[in-house]
Amino acid sequence: MRVRIGIATLALFTIGLVVLAAPAHAATFTVTTTNDVVDPGDGLLSLREAFAQASSTAGADVIDLSPAASYSLTICAPGALVHTGADALTLQGHGATITQTCQNTPILRSDVAAPTFTVDAVTLIGGPNSGVSVNGAGVL
Repeated sequence: MRVRIGIATLALFTIGLVVLAAPAHAATFTVTTTNDVVDPGDGLLSLREAFAQASSTAGADVIDLSPAASYSLTICAPGALVHTGADALTLQGHGATITQTCQNTPILRSDVAAPTFTVDAVTLIGGPNSGVSVNGAGVL
């Protein structure tokens, strides 16, 4: 009988640990340069790097831009800034502007159907401009 009580107690304890486990908290990625660079060793966080980091972390994330800053997307090969994470992402612009300088390239894209991708207080300029109609213009 003691063995059964011990197993039951262990099972309840384990369930209690699962219930009491801390929920995933939103990570905030503060963009520290307006340059469109990917250089993990420079000590700065670009908008493109912030999207990559947010997509690779668990839990809802926030990308925080500098108030009224101007960000120009100049690296054409990777294309749009892409949200690929399984959780919600908020791009908090504080009045910033993101300009796509690459022809026929969207500015933002979400490759995930279920999570929320919120863009708040950001002006988007550019995007596909070849004369071909693209739904969402700068956002796909």
